[in-house]
Amino acid sequence: MKKSTLFAAIAAAFAVQAGNPLGLTEYQQSFTVDFKSEQEAQAAQIAPRKLPEKYTAAFTSRWDDSNKKHFNTHKVMSKYGAKGTFYLGGDMKKDNSFLRGLTENGCSLGSHTAHHHRIKFMYANTHFYEYMANRIAIEVGFQVPVNTQASPYGNSKGYKKSGTRSIGKSIMATGIIGSCDSTSPEHIKRWGFPENSCAFVYRISPGDRVPSMKKMESDLKKHLSNPDFDKNPALAMSVHSWHTPAGLVILDEIYKKLTSHKDWWNCNQNEYAAYRYEFLNTTVKKEVTGKSVKFTVLRFEPFELGADVPLYFDITNAQAVSAAGVELADGGKQLKAAHSAGHALPEKYGYLKLDKVELKLSVSESDGKMTAEIVNRSGKDLSNVSYIFRKPPMYGKLVERVYGKSVAHNAKVTIPAGKIVEKDEFFHVGKPYYAVQVDYILDGKRQRLYADCFGSERKTSGKHINEKMLFFQVGAKFPDGAKLSVPGASLAGLKPLTDIEYISIPGTIFAGKTFYFGVVDIESPADKSVKVALSIDKNSKMYLNGKELKRAKSAVIELKKGRNRLAVVGNKGLQLFDPKESLQYAAPEVK
Repeated sequence: MKKSTLFAAIAAAFAVQAGNPLGLTEYQQSFTVDFKSEQEAQAAQIAPRKLPEKYTAAFTSRWDDSNKKHFNTHKVMSKYGAKGTFYLGGDMKKDNSFLRGLTENGCSLGSHTAHHHRIKFMYANTHFYEYMANRIAIEVGFQVPVNTQASPYGNSKGYKKSGTRSIGKSIMATGIIGSCDSTSPEHIKRWGFPENSCAFVYRISPGDRVPSMKKMESDLKKHLSNPDFDKNPALAMSVHSWHTPAGLVILDEIYKKLTSHKDWWNCNQNEYAAYRYEFLNTTVKKEVTGKSVKFTVLRFEPFELGADVPLYFDITNAQAVSAAGVELADGGKQLKAAHSAGHALPEKYGYLKLDKVELKLSVSESDGKMTAEIVNRSGKDLSNVSYIFRKPPMYGKLVERVYGKSVAHNAKVTIPAGKIVEKDEFFHVGKPYYAVQVDYILDGKRQRLYADCFGSERKTSGKHINEKMLFFQVGAKFPDGAKLSVPGASLAGLKPLTDIEYISIPGTIFAGKTFYFGVVDIESPADKSVKVALSIDKNSKMYLNGKELKRAKSAVIELKKGRNRLAVVGNKGLQLFDPKESLQYAAPEVK
C-alpha cells in the first residue's frame, strides 16, 4: 500500500472510530517509538493516561464572583503552588482589569455569566447570551482562554425541565467542556451533554468566611471513599473568597495540608477539562517497521480545548528505549506528548476588530442564514482559518464549523439557518442571540476574533411578563413609581433602553450603580389574586395600579378586571417572573 493510501485509510478509520462528542477541531499527530526487539514493537500498545505522570488525583480550586478578596485567596494558593480557576461575571462594557493578576502563577479564569442573575428563572435566549457574552468578555478583556463555567447561585437547574435543558444547551453552544456546578455524572446528563464531553469536579467546601479544617477533612474523606472517584478523579476547593483575617489563617493551613499530597496533580480547571476531554476521546493507530512503531493519534486543537496541556500515554506489553517527536517518561513506560508545533492557544483575542482585521456577523431576516464577513486590512494573509458559529438553544445543531485555507483581503462565509427543534415557547421568548468565533494565524501568531448579533424577535403568545416589560435607565433618583404605575399614565420623558443596552432579553437588567425602572401592562379577565416571584435587592421597589407593594421574594398582587400596570425599580438583580396564571402582557406606549 502506498504511503498516501495508507494515511487515507488511517484518516478514514479515525473518522469512524474517533470519539469526539462535541465535534471539536481535530488534528493528527505522529511520533516514533523504538523498542528492544521486533516482537516488543509488535506487542506494544499505548493508551492515554487518565492523569499526567503518576498522579492519582487532580487538585484544583474554584472561586466565584468578580471580587477583590480573590487576591487574598490567590496569595495563599500561590504560597503552596496550588492552582485554580476564578469565575468572573461581566459583560463587554464592564472593566474588570483590576482582576488581571488572578491569572498569575498558573491560575485561569472561567465564565460566571454576564450579569450574575438567577438563571433558573430566565428564558432560553437569555441563557445563551449570559454564558456566551461572558466568555467573549473574559477572553477579550483578559486575553486568556475560557473553557469552564460556574452558574450564579449554583443554578444548574431551570424552574422547569425545559429551563434545565436550555441551560445545558446554552453551555454547550458556548464551547464549555468543564463545569464546577456539576458534582456528579447526573448533572451532566441532566443538561444533555453527550458522554465523555464535560468534566466535573468533587467540591471541598469548608466555609467561605471562617473555613473549618474538620469540614474540609470530612469532604475529602467522603470524596476519596466514593467508589466512582477513580472514574472522575478531581477535587476542588471552593466556593467564595470571603474569608475573614482569622479565616485566611485556617485557609493557609488547609492549602498546606492539601498540597502535601505529592501524588496529586496541581492544576487549574482549564487544564483539567482539556486533559479530560483528550483522555476520554483521543484515538491511536500504530504502524510497525522492525523495532520501531509509528503511532498516529487523533487529538484536539488547543484553541478548542482551552488549554495547552501535554497528553500522557501508558505503554503496555513492552518498554520503550527511545522516541522521536515525543518524550519518554517513567523509564520508558510512559510517553509525554506535547501538542505539535503550530497547534497552540491564541496569543491574542479580539471583539469585532483586531490588528486591522474586522469581523461582522449577521442573520438573514428572511431565512435565518448566518453570515460572517472578514475584512483583512493587515496587509498579510490569514491562514488556517476556522469559523465556529454558535447558535441559541432552539436549534438542533448548536455549533457549526467551517474551515478555510486563507484570507488575503476579504471573505464571506454563510451557513444555513439549521433546524429549529425546540417547540416549547420557552425557547422563543425575546430576541435570539448569535455569535461567531474565527480562529486564524496572522504573521505566525494564532489569534481569535469574535462577533455577535441578535436575530428577530419571534412571535409568541404574549403571555410572558418579562418579554413585555419595558425598561428605562433612571439614575439614582427614583421616579414616582406610584404615579407611573397608574394604567395609562404618561411615560413621556423616560428613554427606553436600546437593544444593546438592555440586550433585548427578558428578565435581565444590568447590575451596577445605575437604577432602572421597568413597566408592564397586564390585562386580566377578572378580578383575581396572582402570586409573582421576584429576584430583588435591598433597593428594589414594586408598584401596582398606583400603590407601592411590600418588597418580598414573592408577592401576591391583586389584579382588577381589565388593564393593570405593574412597575419595578432597582439597581441590581431585579427580575420579575411569570405567574402560573394565564394573563396577557403588553409593553406600554411611550409618548
